Amino acid sequence: YKLALAAFFSMSAGVAIILNLVPVLRSTGLTPVTAASVAGIIGIATITGRIAGGWLMDRMSAGTLAAISSVGAGVLPLLLLLVPGSAVAAAIGVAVYGLLGGAKVPAVVYLASRHFGQRAFGVLYGSVNTMIALGVGLGPFVANIVYDATRSYTPVMWAAVPFLAVAGVLYYSL
Repeated sequence: YKLALAAFFSMSAGVAIILNLVPVLRSTGLTPVTAASVAGIIGIATITGRIAGGWLMDRMSAGTLAAISSVGAGVLPLLLLLVPGSAVAAAIGVAVYGLLGGAKVPAVVYLASRHFGQRAFGVLYGSVNTMIALGVGLGPFVANIVYDATRSYTPVMWAAVPFLAVAGVLYYSL
């Protein structure tokens, strides 16, 4: 249950921002060209994070790695909120999010295999993936409802911080 809830919280909060990244960046005061340029960092950072995450999982606890990745992903919304309009702060936040998000996904798969064992892995990992899918689907949906109601992504970014922190605590407690 902890793994499924952590996956839901971290994915719903993170994907709510990432799928709306250019509009979120624009809402902080970045120009369209700068916002698109900063958003492009996410791909390279995520691929690098996947590789580094695999290397790190051979050297540290996957639960700790997932916890650090979730809590650290909160850097993105915090930088966007605390340093609005700064392309440098936005680029750092996006890079950190991509690196940590790339490391978190393999850690979740590893945690599922370690905690569930081979006998029930398919059913239980399918359940965790269902929570991930719910988070990926509901996070952006709710974020856009909030934006439509408030004309701001600020409440979404503030909500993402505790969601990511709770996910980190849940991952660490495994």
